[in-house]
Amino acid sequence: MILPLLMLAAAPLDCDENLPQQEMNICLAEDFKAADAELNRVWKPAYAAMQERDRETGTPGYAAALLNSQRAWIAYRDAQCAVEANEMRGGSGEAMLLWGCKGRLTRERTMYLRGIVEGD
Repeated sequence: MILPLLMLAAAPLDCDENLPQQEMNICLAEDFKAADAELNRVWKPAYAAMQERDRETGTPGYAAALLNSQRAWIAYRDAQCAVEANEMRGGSGEAMLLWGCKGRLTRERTMYLRGIVEGD
């Protein structure tokens, strides 16, 4: 039954409507994809800001610390979302919980990184 899934994924969904579970899962996966793209867009200037801080202070370590933090955060996000998704393990809502969690945590991390760029 892969073909119907591919056709469904190709058709635009109105994610503001009440949808069947499969479509909700797709909407949340797409939401995470968009959140992840925004995180990657914000990452570059945040990392550059930490590199600049290294240069300005003459004390390396800001950029390296942020990179280590980002790597640890990705591991945390994925592990935390696996825990949350296990609430519906094996059920049709498992993917919904997984993608919803990943989207939520990714948007939170993006706000943090944006604060670095904006100096908050």
